[in-house]
Amino acid sequence: MNLLTACHAKTVPTKPRLSLRHLATPKSGVVTVVITLGLLGVQDNQAVSRHRVQDDVGRQVVVPVNPRRIVSLAPSVTQMLFDLGAGERVVGVTDQCDDPPPARSLPRVGGMVKPDWESVVRLRPDLVVASTSGNDASLVAQSEELGLPLYFMDAGDLKGLLNSLTHLAGLVGAAPRGDVLRRSLEGRIKALQGHAWTGHRPRILFLVWIDPPVVPGSGTFLNDALRLAGLDSVTADAPAGWPTYDLESILEQRPEWIVAARHNASALAALAGKPGWKDLEAVRSGRMVTVSEDIERPSPGVVDALEELQKKIQGKAPE
Repeated sequence: MNLLTACHAKTVPTKPRLSLRHLATPKSGVVTVVITLGLLGVQDNQAVSRHRVQDDVGRQVVVPVNPRRIVSLAPSVTQMLFDLGAGERVVGVTDQCDDPPPARSLPRVGGMVKPDWESVVRLRPDLVVASTSGNDASLVAQSEELGLPLYFMDAGDLKGLLNSLTHLAGLVGAAPRGDVLRRSLEGRIKALQGHAWTGHRPRILFLVWIDPPVVPGSGTFLNDALRLAGLDSVTADAPAGWPTYDLESILEQRPEWIVAARHNASALAALAGKPGWKDLEAVRSGRMVTVSEDIERPSPGVVDALEELQKKIQGKAPE
């Protein structure tokens, strides 16, 4: 399992808003942020205007009106910041942040689940941004102890993605660009729906990981994205989150297509020779496709991946 999907499977809380709110201590956090950031030399507190904002999980966070040194703790956040034109202000990213290409040369701050806070502090950020898709709720207490303003994003579905994009754009002073990007994404999502199948909708088995099979369960961003593209996920009613799915259940579901992110291409192809799997009509008929890894990330790139997937299943694009 790649590190991103491993974090999906292990750390996405079923009710992230509740768990994160329980950890929030906004009154004491405000004092800590102002004092500690001043000691770290992040900004001159006399010269920097700050305001209180509410993040996507309902926490109150004090941040600069115009953040200049941003650390991203999730690939989806990094992609959004660059899409909003704020890439030059990103001073650090996690080991999993590999897109867009300029992000690969930025300083690393460790993994999404357990970032190296010493590396984060060394970068003197005035804003740290995390996501419920990959980051753990424990980051709230850790960041507050260090006096770092941590803003949590939460995109449980495509509508949530659009809302998070708008919120982040306002946070980093890129509201006009965020509005343009949102309208573009809304138009493309509408087009996806318009190009969807009428009548019978293809039944999709999406494999986040192949062996053992890890799938998107109920209430996941990925299943919502597939639905809006006109595809029915056979694991939409599976346990919440990213459960392991046994082969017997997969055989019972009889998916018409099997889909995976491109990094799983070789493992997906190998299913044709495995007992049980080779009995599936989707495998026998060669209806197995891969798409961009962006399909697993709640960022604007997911729309690109959905367009790619829809064309492949409709036979309008080569595998």
